[in-house]
Amino acid sequence: MDHTVNEIVVPTPFHIGAGKMAMIAIYAAARDKFWQTNDILFQLGRDKKPFNTKVLSEKTGLSSGELAMATRNEKIRLFLQRDIRQGMKLGITGTPSFVINGQVYAGSIPADILEQALK
Repeated sequence: MDHTVNEIVVPTPFHIGAGKMAMIAIYAAARDKFWQTNDILFQLGRDKKPFNTKVLSEKTGLSSGELAMATRNEKIRLFLQRDIRQGMKLGITGTPSFVINGQVYAGSIPADILEQALK
């Protein structure tokens, strides 16, 4: 939902910085630190606090330099753009959205569907 990485769905500034956060999350996933990083980024976004790589570094154990590099890494940007295009093909234009057994759920997932998916 950041126009810098998804100018088709988001042609004007909206959720500024979300693209960089997504790139950091992708990098963190490759380092087995996705959930820890995701929780911190989500909380910072919820609190509407600016983030910097030093704060994230202290809380995730990933170096500040690594995190800054992730926001400029072309391979990560391409991975994110492919993910965005795949989501668009599925009709996903916002968050949260979930795909379970090929079906897209926007917002919350019905309890019976979630139960079945977790079996």
